[in-house]
Amino acid sequence: MRRAAKKTLPPPGRLPGRGSRRPRKGAHADIVAKLGRSLIHHGPYNDRIFLYQLDQADLPGITDRLLALAKDRGYSRIFARVPAPARDHFVACGYTPGARLPGLFRGKVDGYYMAKYLDAPEGDTDEIDDVLSVARAKARQGAASPVIEPGFTAVPATSEDAPALASIYQEVFETYPVPIHDPDYLAQKMQGSLRCFCIREPGGRIASVASAEVDAGGKFAEMTGFATLPDYRGHGFAGYLLRRMEGRYARLGYGQRLPSPGPAHTRPTSPSPAPAIPTQERLPTASTSAVLLRT
Repeated sequence: MRRAAKKTLPPPGRLPGRGSRRPRKGAHADIVAKLGRSLIHHGPYNDRIFLYQLDQADLPGITDRLLALAKDRGYSRIFARVPAPARDHFVACGYTPGARLPGLFRGKVDGYYMAKYLDAPEGDTDEIDDVLSVARAKARQGAASPVIEPGFTAVPATSEDAPALASIYQEVFETYPVPIHDPDYLAQKMQGSLRCFCIREPGGRIASVASAEVDAGGKFAEMTGFATLPDYRGHGFAGYLLRRMEGRYARLGYGQRLPSPGPAHTRPTSPSPAPAIPTQERLPTASTSAVLLRT
């Protein structure tokens, strides 16, 4: 039985004081916070904690702090992206490795996605296998460099575009791990580690957007935040933006890696160029689905 969220927080997928099970589009995001020196985001709408930037100085106590926070807030799962030297500690604390990304950190140290469930995971692993099969098939079909139609342009977005980008994210996502529906948040992040790219229609309106969350210390980037307005779907804009971002960061010394767990099928990259699909090792564990769930 899944634990109920604390009374001060609404349970996943439900607005405070409302009967609908689905929250208003773009209305809800996780909390982005520091735990010690490490970075996490967590919240009731995604029902989990994600440790996305581990500071080694927080070991070994961070696993106890993560567990305490999860129990306090009633979350059913904890995910963590950690370097290989931290893997055994997380395993000893009840985490299961779900995926290994060779050379994720600066091309030298492998990265692991770890999962810990406080309750039995819900979901159909066969369905996850089906999704992976479709993704691999599309990757093979999309081997040729994608193109966009005449009149559309693909350009980097700037912080001045934050209101337009936030509006698109509000339209596309009901919930999101970070508050990308907030123009001020986007503008602030775009001054730091977030790099956004967009496709504009001939009239200048932004039709599609994607982003790269750059970890300068680890020397990798995570491709995420793919969103296309309904009227412009079916034109291959997401694939075009993905290839463009991969090319940009490959030129800057970043290689290519398989999508990581995240909304909109995020895709991390790191040094040592490699084929798009085989480079992420899918470990033969019962909880492989953990890293494929929305985090």
